[in-house]
Amino acid sequence: NKFKKNIKNFTYYHRDKITIIERAASGHNVSENHKGALTIHGLRHAYAREEYLKRVNKGIKKEKARLEVAKLLGHGRDSIVFVYLAGVE
Repeated sequence: NKFKKNIKNFTYYHRDKITIIERAASGHNVSENHKGALTIHGLRHAYAREEYLKRVNKGIKKEKARLEVAKLLGHGRDSIVFVYLAGVE
């Protein structure tokens, strides 16, 4: 929890120094080549999509890849990952 709080504080205090104006509107990277704002939630979405695509590209079936990513995110079911994969599948 301390690490999580440190990351949240970092993004809060440094967002204006590193966010490109075009990225200020969104925390979600839901379309190809779209970059969202710097938020913890946006980073979580990017991480989920990256891990999912890494697994699928290795030949892991989509359902199993979603379940593995769900576990990485602290969820027990693959259906929750659909939210994180908007625009990917």
